[in-house]
Amino acid sequence: MQYNQVLIQAFIIDEAIRAVKEDRSQLVKTIGMLALLWATWNLEFDDKFRQTEVLLIMSALILALLAHSPQQLCTERRVLRQY
Repeated sequence: MQYNQVLIQAFIIDEAIRAVKEDRSQLVKTIGMLALLWATWNLEFDDKFRQTEVLLIMSALILALLAHSPQQLCTERRVLRQY
C-alpha cells in the first residue's frame, strides 16, 4: 500500500512539472494537480520532504501566475529546473 501511494504521488508531481514545462498555458492545471495531491494525502505525516517539495513548487507556480515580471519568471524557472 505505502509503495503504491509513493509511486502515485511521484507520478502526479512528475506529470504536473512536465505539463508546465512543455506548455506554459498548463500553469493552472499544474497548480490544480499539486493541490489535489496535497489535499488527498496527509503529506506531513507520510513524507515531510514531499510535502515541502509540493508546497515549494505550488508557491513558485502561483507566484508566476499572479505576476509575470521577468524576475519572478526566473525564480520559477530556477525552481522547476531542480526537478
